[in-house]
Amino acid sequence: MVAFSCCTYDGGRKEKIEMENARERSWRGKFHRPGRVINPEANRRDGKCPLTPLEVR
Repeated sequence: MVAFSCCTYDGGRKEKIEMENARERSWRGKFHRPGRVINPEANRRDGKCPLTPLEVR
């Protein structure tokens, strides 16, 4: 679920690469189509991201 929300967390570069690989395995190009802009900050601001453990508290 987290991979397909296009949200980013504090996992660093390694986590970012793992999430992109998971997206591509399942969706095969959907997230890298020409003209598609993914804005993780906007997704989080709009409430489209699962909460982190720190945000649940």
